[in-house]
Amino acid sequence: MRIVGCVSTWNEGPLIVECVRSLLPACDLVVVYEGPFGQPPEVKGQIPNDLFLDKELKSAYHINRLIVKRGQWESQARKLTEMTHQVARFGAGKEPVWALHLDGDEVLLWGQFLRDIVRRFMEELPDERWMNIKLVEMDGTVGGTQTHLIRADLVESYFVSGSQILFKGDSFPIALYNPDGDRFPIQGEPHILHRSALRSKGRDAPELRAHKSEEDAWFLRKEREQIG
Repeated sequence: MRIVGCVSTWNEGPLIVECVRSLLPACDLVVVYEGPFGQPPEVKGQIPNDLFLDKELKSAYHINRLIVKRGQWESQARKLTEMTHQVARFGAGKEPVWALHLDGDEVLLWGQFLRDIVRRFMEELPDERWMNIKLVEMDGTVGGTQTHLIRADLVESYFVSGSQILFKGDSFPIALYNPDGDRFPIQGEPHILHRSALRSKGRDAPELRAHKSEEDAWFLRKEREQIG
């Protein structure tokens, strides 16, 4: 079993450093895809990411535990699909590969204990394609997420900003969602902290959180047709 950290980001500035650092104790490899998707709005006062000002990340890069790719993608779904396919090859088709997806303003807490939990989860549910993990907001709100921890080797493609996934062998994508949280994480329980309130000025506007694409609209039309 391999666990790979996947970070889709665009000009998160200083936040991206702790995001990536938080993944290293949990992951065999961390992959960062830096760049916008679709037709991104203008952003004034962008703070470029410079992961390699941090000595730990610079070291991880030089020993091939950190991969960074910069570019621009047609949609968020295309960006996630390309990254997931790259990550899946890390298992060489011989072992399961779990992709742990974080946005640039998120961090993984207690990540050093994640591998034990995923290993036990696979013993009980060896064919499961995603695993719930708790997600906590800075205002104390607790939820869950089905889209952050995914079997990358079983993914065919993403749709609708990453919320719809077509798995290999399926004929239609599955809609994943964020279930309500039933309790706060306990000490030592791996979970994700969403730090959107700490985004730099000029990068914290709601319209910059995500931008939809024509692909999203296409999928929603197809979903309505399927339902009838």
